[in-house]
Amino acid sequence: MKRLTILGLSLVFIFILAFTLQQQLSTSPKTESSLTSSQQIASETEQSVSEQATADNNEHSDNESETTPTVADSNKNNEATTELATYNSNPDQTTQELPMIETTLETTTIAEMAQEKNLINTDLPETVIIDQNNQKYSLYRLLDRPTIINVWASWCPPCREEMPYFQKQYDLHHEDIQFVMLNATLSRPSETEEAAKEYLKEFNYTMPIYYDLGFNNQVKLETAILPYTIVVHADGSFDRYPGQMSEEQLIEIIDGLLAE
Repeated sequence: MKRLTILGLSLVFIFILAFTLQQQLSTSPKTESSLTSSQQIASETEQSVSEQATADNNEHSDNESETTPTVADSNKNNEATTELATYNSNPDQTTQELPMIETTLETTTIAEMAQEKNLINTDLPETVIIDQNNQKYSLYRLLDRPTIINVWASWCPPCREEMPYFQKQYDLHHEDIQFVMLNATLSRPSETEEAAKEYLKEFNYTMPIYYDLGFNNQVKLETAILPYTIVVHADGSFDRYPGQMSEEQLIEIIDGLLAE
């Protein structure tokens, strides 16, 4: 009985072993096929990734060719940089391509000419006047020879009456005597530079005309009434003539200055 039991168990073990081997043999082709399929998928995936990487590289190269400066662009940038550096280091030597910088310099031609000569040493206060081109000058720097300073206004009847006398004497003696015809600008609200210029143009006056700057001269020269004439002699002394001057009086003054 015991032997039969051992034999039965042995048969059962053998049967199970045989069945297991049969199952393994039947599933091995599937495993191999599955493995082969997996390898194929992996290979295809790798090829797809490689193709995508190649496409990305080509696109990146195209973008670089569009954005990377060419040799000509580089040379142009270098020229612009050099030109800008030249402008910054020496603005006076800028090229025409660079924006021009406009500057307004005070004209000092008359003042420079006066400095080359012996200016009259006078006690008159140094003031600032403006010519018809809006250029500023020092009144003192104009005193390079005997000078007649006449303060006038276009609204002033006595001024208008004596203006032809001064024009005539200027035409005759402007090389020997300095004439400074100083407009009493804003002596009235209507007395503007424009109003004075219209008056001068109407009567064709060509004397050197100057304009006061903020009552600077009218106050410092103490011209309380109009017209007002100051005569500066060669020795620096000066005489004041308030009010209207006759033609005979002006001629007498001129003769005295020419005799100095």
